[in-house]
Amino acid sequence: KKLQAVEERKSKHETDENQNVCHPKQTAKTLHIKMLSAPTINTKEGKRIIQQCLAGDYVPGLIFLPNFITEAEQTQIQQDLMNKSHLWQYSKIQMKRRSLQFGYHLSYETMELYKSTEPGLEEVPHEWQFIANRITQFMEKKFGEEYKAFNQLIL
Repeated sequence: KKLQAVEERKSKHETDENQNVCHPKQTAKTLHIKMLSAPTINTKEGKRIIQQCLAGDYVPGLIFLPNFITEAEQTQIQQDLMNKSHLWQYSKIQMKRRSLQFGYHLSYETMELYKSTEPGLEEVPHEWQFIANRITQFMEKKFGEEYKAFNQLIL
């Protein structure tokens, strides 16, 4: 399953009493999170590609790990995202996608990393460190070498 965050902006109008002009008034953004089930892949080609992704052979550096998080962890991540919804004010739209980047900001145009300076984005939140730890353990076991701790998270 994956998480899909959808942001809505409500707009109201207020009237300037002196000029009788109507101005849009922005109110707070609301973050809605929808849980999406992973698509079912039934074609021969699709199954072949999934097998290559599981082995780490399809896209160099990309490994697909089904059921990497539990249903309970997924629910907790959803709640954490709702609790941190105020941080989406710092999100960036790059390549038609909105992203929120913790620790470091990746510029999709230049492919360069910059240390995040926005409040609350300076490091990966402690609530999600278990994900980084689990990935590190998996990588060390799979490749038999030690890896540095993760210092970036992109949502």
